[in-house]
Amino acid sequence: MSRGYKGCIIDGATDQSQVGQFTTPGQATTTTVVSGGIANSTTTFAPPTTQTFFKPGTAVFVTLVQGGGMDARMIYTNLAPKYISNKERSDQSAPPRP
Repeated sequence: MSRGYKGCIIDGATDQSQVGQFTTPGQATTTTVVSGGIANSTTTFAPPTTQTFFKPGTAVFVTLVQGGGMDARMIYTNLAPKYISNKERSDQSAPPRP
């Protein structure tokens, strides 16, 4: 809006979701108990585990337009109170610093 653009057009979107995996290391623990001069040892083992995760993602391609398209002022008026703090809004309306 401050540079003369009054609207925007959504040109497209792409799915940028990712699937990945990570593996935690295995672990062995040995416990020794001595009773009556006799040592008794026990070892427990937890094997490595592999976890799969999904990370959602989207990229949206927008073109700013001088006229037509979606009304940028209406979008800002409706979304700014929900997503931008009062301080950020006042900073955006302040004149640029030299």
